[in-house]
Amino acid sequence: MKKLLLLLIIPFLSFGQDSTLNGDVDCDEQITSEDASLILQFVTGVIEELPCEQNMTGLTPEQLQEMIDMMDEQAAINSEQSISMIGPMYLSDDFPEFKHFNTITTGSYIRDIALSWIDAKRFCGQLEYDGYNDWFLPSLNQIMNYYTANHFITISNINNFTSPWTSHYLFWTNSDTGAGAAGQSPYYKSTLSIYLPNTTITIENGDVLDTSNRLLYVSSASLSGDYRACFCVR
Repeated sequence: MKKLLLLLIIPFLSFGQDSTLNGDVDCDEQITSEDASLILQFVTGVIEELPCEQNMTGLTPEQLQEMIDMMDEQAAINSEQSISMIGPMYLSDDFPEFKHFNTITTGSYIRDIALSWIDAKRFCGQLEYDGYNDWFLPSLNQIMNYYTANHFITISNINNFTSPWTSHYLFWTNSDTGAGAAGQSPYYKSTLSIYLPNTTITIENGDVLDTSNRLLYVSSASLSGDYRACFCVR
């Protein structure tokens, strides 16, 4: 699926080539999935400029929208699948080869795990792990259905970071939430809050309940934010 999407995108990127390489927005004289990702981030407002923005010449708004629509179509196909495996969450030390565009500069714990939504989607789309390469960013319904059946979510590497919220962390999903508040970006996605391992709470009768890897609540975040973590499923 990942390769098919790239093959569909590239004709739009290379449309109308002559002395310049239309679509080569990262200035490396090649057209790759990195260019497609940069363009998608640019048109959705995640980044404000492109290294070689002049190479967008020849790409019409309709072509750019078609690229985004293809991403949505792919997400719809994935959203119909039942989750059979939960993959790893992103950690910079574990995946140093993954190039992303995180510009967060506060707190090392944020920098180690934080991704924008588009980079989270890219991370899962190109992930090769445990012998599989068909990982993707899950939808909210997929996670909820999986959780209902299993009552827990075991995410690889989740032990290896400290959350700024002490007991839980927020993870991107592939589900839309609609427009944000007035003056905010209209591009929002649902996020999941999951208790960290070894987290316990005391209930009314005094008993201690282990809440590790259990859902806490659902919220939303703007696509322009890059302070959420992600994990992948298949």
